[in-house]
Amino acid sequence: MRENIPVFNNSNERPYFGRYNKLFVFCTIFILFSSLLIGLFLVFIKNPQMTCYSSSNIINQALVDIKNKDNENLLKLVMEITKNNNFSSDPNCDFIIMNYYLNISDGTNAQIYFNKFQQFRDKKPGMSSSLIPLVLSSNNYKEIIDFQISQMNQKIIKPQPSLDLNK
Repeated sequence: MRENIPVFNNSNERPYFGRYNKLFVFCTIFILFSSLLIGLFLVFIKNPQMTCYSSSNIINQALVDIKNKDNENLLKLVMEITKNNNFSSDPNCDFIIMNYYLNISDGTNAQIYFNKFQQFRDKKPGMSSSLIPLVLSSNNYKEIIDFQISQMNQKIIKPQPSLDLNK
């Protein structure tokens, strides 16, 4: 009966440190590595990278251009944004483009980007904290856009030259 009890040569030594602990360590590392790969896949493959949110240059330039109503620079920025295929799922890009169209009084295109902006605005990671102070309420945007569209749909009546009857 005494022969089945393990004998320790050193008080710190464990009798079963061998292959079972090595297997446990290997399985733990494998599970952690697999979880990391799955997480990276879900973040970068399933969710396209946000074009404007991840670029502080675009956000900072847009902030200045929107505040100053600098339509020339805003147009350059819009053209840069639209060159990237992932811009359509980024509410920051939609917000910048919508503001450009609002500034030039193009209500029809502003409506398109307002709808996209509303769709993705509350999704993660969402709006840049730098642009949030510039965002108006949805009702304000609707009123502005509706006004611009109604102005675009009105017939423009050219003033007729007046006849000088005194001659």
